[in-house]
Amino acid sequence: MANPHPIRVLVVDDSEDFRRTLQSYLGNIPHTQIVGEATDGREAMFMVEKLKPTVVLMDIHIPALDGIAATREIKHTYPHVAILGLSIGPEGYQVYAMVRAGAFEVVAKEKIGEQLPAALERAVASLSAEGEDSRSQ
Repeated sequence: MANPHPIRVLVVDDSEDFRRTLQSYLGNIPHTQIVGEATDGREAMFMVEKLKPTVVLMDIHIPALDGIAATREIKHTYPHVAILGLSIGPEGYQVYAMVRAGAFEVVAKEKIGEQLPAALERAVASLSAEGEDSRSQ
């Protein structure tokens, strides 16, 4: 990845097994650091405020406050944080709702090893582009 700064990642998923899988994949992506984990949407909102991640990996189906509602709230308060949705299979409407809520894109859980590195790179690049746009105005 071209970004010299570490990509600070918050992982939000209620499955401990899947969080471990994500840790394994993220450990192989240069300049990527997991700064925390959350198991539900309310905890995710608290952790974003506390940990200031660059990227949040947000499962759509989590308890307390689902991933769509949590994404909407986080993007409203922290627009500079990139959110990548995590989905099982092609869940058309929910994927659409996740992107409308503010997720940069949605990554299929079953293809996480193939899709995550490029999705992270695109999400971080979009943040850099947003920062450059705001400085030029």
